[in-house]
Amino acid sequence: PSEEMLAMTACRRRRRGMLQAASLLTLGAIVVQILSPSRVAGPLVRPASTLRSLASCGRRRGVAALSVFQSPRRRAVRSILGSTLLVSHQLRPSIAGEKLSGDGGRMADIDRKKLYDNVADKYDELDGGAAATALGLPEKRAKLLAEASGDVLELAVGTGLNLPLYRYENIKSLRGVDLSSGMLQNAVVKKNKLPARDKAKISLSEMDASRLSFDDNSFDYVVETFSLCVVYNPEAVLREAFRVLKPGGQLLILENSRSTNPILGLYQDVTADILARYGGKACIWNQDVIELTKNVGFKLDYVEDYGTGLLRAVKATKQV
Repeated sequence: PSEEMLAMTACRRRRRGMLQAASLLTLGAIVVQILSPSRVAGPLVRPASTLRSLASCGRRRGVAALSVFQSPRRRAVRSILGSTLLVSHQLRPSIAGEKLSGDGGRMADIDRKKLYDNVADKYDELDGGAAATALGLPEKRAKLLAEASGDVLELAVGTGLNLPLYRYENIKSLRGVDLSSGMLQNAVVKKNKLPARDKAKISLSEMDASRLSFDDNSFDYVVETFSLCVVYNPEAVLREAFRVLKPGGQLLILENSRSTNPILGLYQDVTADILARYGGKACIWNQDVIELTKNVGFKLDYVEDYGTGLLRAVKATKQV
């Protein structure tokens, strides 16, 4: 068979795998909602007006139609939509279908660097597209980043989605690091669109977040958004964050996490490997972000859950 036929066959297999995974995940979200409607319902998605704007997005037309249903169980429907959108957000086909290596579905550094270099130009469609907007991720990012001040380090800065959201009047310096040179090239583009006084504070470097080259006690804040679920060793990354923070410095996290709803949490455990192998970001979505943070030695200041903990914002302090 020709290379074109082989490529088409591989593409069909990847799509079939993703459809099976999406069907399983969506069905599970609905089952969880039926079994525990009062606990799953939560502020995960935006109002119906925002969901209606997804009508032009091809495969999401059904989401827009469902969002305008007026019924006593509209809150439950919105919760199902939120879970489905979160699944869709993880299962975008622009990155999915790669064969992964590493422990427990996590990619080794060499695989992760290659993967993100290859998809860097399309990455914003995954983490900054219509599904992310419907989930309110830009607002959640901005709320978290408003806390940052002084000397700031952002781990896994990626394509720089956070760069326009910082309050630079409060920031002395901002260092952004990422393993992928391709992602950083896109971050440079976003940096250069900022006002001169803001972009002068930003420095971007290719670096592994689990092996930082910075001195101990260098930063007032360390920021991490949606990368702990992807990195090979999240505890190593958090240990490095602890090391480079100044005494009393703070860690800011916005991350996928294991749900506080026991049924949904169990469901995440069952489906985590499927998402890791076929998901848009190869994300391990059932990690316990709170336990990871506490195990490294941080003191939790506050935790804000979205969608019963499917997403979590965490602020923690380095105690010495």
